Amino acid sequence: MTSLVMYYKPTAFADYATQPPRIGHEPTLDDFLAERHIVVDQSSGHTAVDGALSNLRRSRDIALRISHFAALPVLVETTPYLSVIPKSVTESFSKIADVRAFDLPFAVPEVEIALYTYRRFLPDPGTQWLRETIRSALAAR
Repeated sequence: MTSLVMYYKPTAFADYATQPPRIGHEPTLDDFLAERHIVVDQSSGHTAVDGALSNLRRSRDIALRISHFAALPVLVETTPYLSVIPKSVTESFSKIADVRAFDLPFAVPEVEIALYTYRRFLPDPGTQWLRETIRSALAAR
């Protein structure tokens, strides 16, 4: 099996219209935790942020759990909640909704994203093209 591994560092994501009065551009940990949050369900493997908070003996006030990142831009824009997303997609999300990103006020380890391909499918021009397309798209972020 071959693999492609990419890393990302999470960042917080907030609505432009509602966030500045409550939470500044550089919130403290207490500011961040005082907000309610939308989280991508842990069953999808997104556990780094809550793991880092657990190490600090802290936790988020979760208002809503969703199964995928795709709904986040509109949800964050239309609710008073925060969410945490990979830093690599903040620009794309900001084009979809009137939201802003800011760095998290605590350390979160990089997260590994892997693309696995069974060797029995290689060398296959279609599979190789798909792998290179995904690699290029992720590296460009």
